[in-house]
Amino acid sequence: MNKNESPVFTKWWYWVSFIILAILSLPTGIGIIIVAIVFIIWMILDFKKKLPNGKTKEQIWKENHKNHQSLKNDNKQPTQKELIKNQLKKDNARKFKNVYFDFKTKNLFRNHLLGEFDKEYFENLISYKVNTQGKSKEKHHRVTRAVVGTVLLGGVGGAVGAVTGGKKYDVITNLSVNINFRGGKTWIVKFINSETKTDSYFYKKMLQECDKLVAALQEIEKLNK
Repeated sequence: MNKNESPVFTKWWYWVSFIILAILSLPTGIGIIIVAIVFIIWMILDFKKKLPNGKTKEQIWKENHKNHQSLKNDNKQPTQKELIKNQLKKDNARKFKNVYFDFKTKNLFRNHLLGEFDKEYFENLISYKVNTQGKSKEKHHRVTRAVVGTVLLGGVGGAVGAVTGGKKYDVITNLSVNINFRGGKTWIVKFINSETKTDSYFYKKMLQECDKLVAALQEIEKLNK
């Protein structure tokens, strides 16, 4: 600074004060808006300004937040539902809709969307049946049949084929499997619950899933003998 230079003009906050006073001399509403914008810009620039340690306040805040979240997660105890999910994943359990078959622990689990898991042992399985409802465009009638699991044999499509007696239907309105356990408990696995054309990809996909479920139940039957 030159000796002849006034120290007033070397202080940045004098200039800021001067600008603020100039802004406030404008109509009230406009002046307040401009002051607010300047303040926000100043806060952002200050947040990104590097400190003596070479880091910005923004970087330090992010690091502290990350460390806090990490510590919080370390201290968090997993819920029973999370433990079961991890176990099912580890055991490569077979999943059909919301029902899991864990052949390593020989347990069946049913996952409730908002609740916990239901659990049943393989040895508690007593029977199962496939339910279908179908209708034909030609006869315009509905056929409802069910068959006990021991009748269900064959490859893909065998389950529904046994239920319908080999008849062809244009539309299936229900495809589900009842799994019955000791104590009167029944789990229902629904694959189709609305009108679905039998020549559609979705129907064929659900039919395959249904047959895989029946095959898994047949495996349990063999283990229980």
